[in-house]
Amino acid sequence: MKRLLTNIVLFSAPLLTYVLIAICIDPYNVIHEYSTPRLKELKSQIAYKLSYPLYMLPKYAKNPTDIIILGDSRAGMMNITLMDSILKTKCTKLSFGGASLKEVIETFWYASKNQNLREVYIGVSFMQYNKYNQRNRVTEAVELLHSPLSYMFSSFCFKSTTLIIKSILTNSEIKIGVPSSSKEEFWKYQLENDAVVSYYIEYEYPEYFHEQLVEISNYCKAKNIKLVFFIPPTHTDLQLLTKKYNRVKENQRFIDDLSKIGLLYDFNYPNLITEDSNNFSDPHHLHSVFSDSLTIEIVAGINKYAQTD
Repeated sequence: MKRLLTNIVLFSAPLLTYVLIAICIDPYNVIHEYSTPRLKELKSQIAYKLSYPLYMLPKYAKNPTDIIILGDSRAGMMNITLMDSILKTKCTKLSFGGASLKEVIETFWYASKNQNLREVYIGVSFMQYNKYNQRNRVTEAVELLHSPLSYMFSSFCFKSTTLIIKSILTNSEIKIGVPSSSKEEFWKYQLENDAVVSYYIEYEYPEYFHEQLVEISNYCKAKNIKLVFFIPPTHTDLQLLTKKYNRVKENQRFIDDLSKIGLLYDFNYPNLITEDSNNFSDPHHLHSVFSDSLTIEIVAGINKYAQTD
């Protein structure tokens, strides 16, 4: 019996140690909100990048606003500070790196359950408007938020906690999602990698996504919520993939669909900005120097760069 107890203690010790450390660090602030300035910084550098929804959704639930921005990292180009200033109220950016349209839709309904919304801005790209783009980290994040035990033993909590400890002990910066190649190499990779190309080759009209966006539009009309869609600018190299893979008609249908269910600002067409590679960090992402102009246009309705219907 004594030996059994000893084995149980020895087996349990690492697990209990992890649990105590994970509770103290709590990388996603699910259990408590206390963080030192250093720990807060590490959470934003590490935990945030490992799971954008799990990091951002609980923050919104605790401090909801009635104006939100949804979309992927390209929708994240919106200058939230300038937006606050224009609208004279606090706004929240709920855009996630690599977000699918399914995640955008799920995030809208999550936000609507936590707050009576007043204005909603949704950034959408043609790559997201595809039946086969079914990525969904939001549902998993919401489930973990409702189950602290599952959260504690999730891969997100474990990996974030481990990397945060590593950074503290070694006093080193943990880099996540930072390309190691040159801009030219990364540019080429972004245009040719399977993850991007597959959404043009394997395309099917997303009936379900369209129905969900119509449902969101109807909800917004019923609740008197301002709904604005915008198609973020990408470099013309990326735009040309619609021609290369014969998706011009599908892309136009995508644009037409959005214009029929909400106010639409389309920045994704050949122009002086999108034709210059110096304006982009990669084919998908415009430099932040343009974020003020695009934010003013989308929020204040001052038309300058976008094509509108």
